[in-house]
This record gives sequence, structure tokens and C-alpha cells, in this order.
Amino acid sequence: MALRVFHPCQFNFADQDIRVDGSTISGGVSLSGYEDVIRNDGGGTWRADFTGADFGDRDDAGRAETLAWRALNAGMLGGSVAVIVQFCDALHQPVTGSQSVPHSDDTPFSDDSLYRGSGASGRVLAVVNGQAGGNRATVLDISLAAGRGLIGGEKFTHVHPAWGERAYEIYSVEPIGGGYRVTFQPPIRGGIAAGDELDFDNVRCRMRRTSQPANALSLGVFSSGSISFQEDMRPPVVTP
Repeated sequence: MALRVFHPCQFNFADQDIRVDGSTISGGVSLSGYEDVIRNDGGGTWRADFTGADFGDRDDAGRAETLAWRALNAGMLGGSVAVIVQFCDALHQPVTGSQSVPHSDDTPFSDDSLYRGSGASGRVLAVVNGQAGGNRATVLDISLAAGRGLIGGEKFTHVHPAWGERAYEIYSVEPIGGGYRVTFQPPIRGGIAAGDELDFDNVRCRMRRTSQPANALSLGVFSSGSISFQEDMRPPVVTP
């Protein structure tokens, strides 16, 4: 059964904080006063906090929003069932919105209308580091068809056959022939290979609920909802 999709824009949250959380330990302080700090979290995991959802409207739209909130939270079964959390941050992606494009010979349809093209699409050219099969890789060579070039800070999603939808955040970009060499976090889940597609348009990640959400059954006129998620790192179930 397909996982439910959590779309933050549906609930009009006032704030959202989506980031890769990590932890470090100290290796001790040397005689010269230098402290060695080591990361011990395996590369980090995604966390997402959404606050300030407005459930105050008492019209049909407000009713539908409240029912959607209740159904979504009930379907997560207390956080034991994962959902696909969409990041809804197109402003900071290499996209310029959907674009009108003609036929291959540059002509439109008979009524002068055009196709609608997607904003950005990426593809893996080569896996630069990581384990066998690209597992835990953090450097990729990629090609990108987009309205804007990469500068760092962008996110993308790779869909793995077993681990599903996983998000990654770029923090270093080096132009190369035919594309970019990008360094990102967290490490690739499960594996990746040359030719795999990368989604810059609809960034999303498989996550599970970690906080008890506001109960929309009991919300008053001026009440608001909040909810938190963390990346679902439970090993995928492989069926024979």
C-alpha cells in the first residue's frame, strides 16, 4: 500500500523548520588548548517541525482541512507508520516554475497553446565516493536541466527501490564538464548509480511522526496545530 503524503501547504503552517540533525563528541583537549570534535551520528538524519497551522475557519474549506488533519494523523498510527513529507521550498530550488515549451520543431498546438515543462530534472553521471553500489556516498557528478544553476544549499530527492524517497542537501558545488560535482548530506541511503534520476522539483522524504499533534477534534476558534517528524531509518522489509 502506498504511503500517505504530508503536504505542509495544505494546512497553512506559519513556520516550518526542516534540517539535517547531527551530533558530535569531544576527543579531548590537547595541552595547546585545541579540542578535537568528532561527528558520531553516521552523517545525520532529517528532522522537520511544523507549527502554527490555522484551523479557525468554520466554512467548508476549514472543515475539509480539519478532517484531512484528523485522517492523516489517524493513519500514522501514533508514529508507527511512515509518511512522505514534502518540503514545499520551491523558492530555494533551481526551478523557475513550470515553463511553456513547444513541439520539437518549435511550433505550438493549433490553438497556439504549448506543453507545460517541468522546472528542473537531474541525473547521476558518476558516483565519486561511498561503499559498494553507491551506499553512503556523499559526492556525485550530476547533470541538471534547470532554469537556474546550482550554488549550494539546494535539496534533491532520490528514490531507492527499497529505502524509498530520501532527501539530500547540497553544501558544495563544483562545475564540471556536462554538469556539477556536488557534495551533500546525509549519506545516500541504500545505494545509487550512474543514470539514476534526481528530483529537484518535488523534494520529499520518508519520515515518521515524533510528536503528539494538536487534536483537531478539540480545537477552538483561535487554535493552531503543530507536528514534528524525523527520518524513518528502520531497515526496509525485503520480500523474497
